[in-house]
Amino acid sequence: MYCELVAQWNRAYNLIGARTLPEIVPRHVLDALLLSALLPPAAQRVLDVGTGAGLPGLPLAIVHPQRRFTLLDRSRKKTRFVRQAVLELGLGNVQVATAEASQYAAEPFPCIVARAVAAPAELARQCARLAAPGAVLLTFGGSGTEAAPPAGWTLDAMPLSNPTRQLPSRTVFVLRRNPAAP
Repeated sequence: MYCELVAQWNRAYNLIGARTLPEIVPRHVLDALLLSALLPPAAQRVLDVGTGAGLPGLPLAIVHPQRRFTLLDRSRKKTRFVRQAVLELGLGNVQVATAEASQYAAEPFPCIVARAVAAPAELARQCARLAAPGAVLLTFGGSGTEAAPPAGWTLDAMPLSNPTRQLPSRTVFVLRRNPAAP
């Protein structure tokens, strides 16, 4: 049902590049679910920064109903769609917020996920005040991924195979915040 909502709303809101269900599932949903096994078991609260059409947050919230997800995006039209999707999917474990990450005020999160927002090192800098000490930040690679992480963070690259074989393998960058970080 989520994919059908994305396809329907995408016509008017231009949420994602993929236009058909056969494109949306492997390119967006299965891609987002690659992060599922990397979520820290103890992290009961997860922040999705730059969620756009609810990616990767909504697919993760569907398969992890015991966790609480906050989906954050600065675009009102995108968070309008995400709120509607949360309502139609009956997801009680999702909160949606419209704000820049730098302006969003919340208790720090033990886990942050992002997709197509910024290079890993820059994303860690942008999200530092939203990351609890010891937090894990999961993001996909892109340009500028070779930059060193900011002070207080470690960076590991994890190549993952996409099970559909319709897309190339992806690299997930796992940034860990020093537990002693202020």
